[in-house]
Amino acid sequence: VLVESEGFDHSTAQLDYLKSRIQGSSFKIVVIGAFSRGKSSVINGLFGEALLPEGILPTTGNLTQIIRSPDEMFRAYLDCSKKRIIPKKDIAGYISKGFPITVEHPDACLLAGVVLIDTPGFDCNNESHDQIAESSLIDADACIFVCKPSPGIGEAERKVLEQVAASKAVVIVVQNELDTIETPKDLRATLDHNSKMAR
Repeated sequence: VLVESEGFDHSTAQLDYLKSRIQGSSFKIVVIGAFSRGKSSVINGLFGEALLPEGILPTTGNLTQIIRSPDEMFRAYLDCSKKRIIPKKDIAGYISKGFPITVEHPDACLLAGVVLIDTPGFDCNNESHDQIAESSLIDADACIFVCKPSPGIGEAERKVLEQVAASKAVVIVVQNELDTIETPKDLRATLDHNSKMAR
């Protein structure tokens, strides 16, 4: 974790708001970042299993929400009125085609009422992906912003971080793939650059 809400205005009013949301019926956590930064792999790491598809090319075409449930189940929303229960092995195809997905999962890391949302990567020359990612920030209570050492946080990511900062969401910036950095000097330079850009 690079930055946990540093550089963002967390007033007493904001903290009171977050407290009320946590104690309420739902708490929305959005995982966001540019394409191919490893958002889905970060989520898979949280669950300790390959829950969502991963890949070098953009694999998430719409919002995938994960909620707590006694049993594991995957639902694809084919249109406004039709949803389908799908087998886990088919989830990659539905996600890549842009169908919204709801994953119900019994993992204890999901408290009751918490909704974890994986988003399409922005800045991949797909305007609809950018719009979906930005819309996910509406009413977000917390945001996990995923970046990588190479490339580091750029201007497009900085602009999205500014949008997040203007909301009430708590922001956690996660540096993915640190194990790919070969020397302590390069690691320090990467962390310094991304920390500076994230503030």
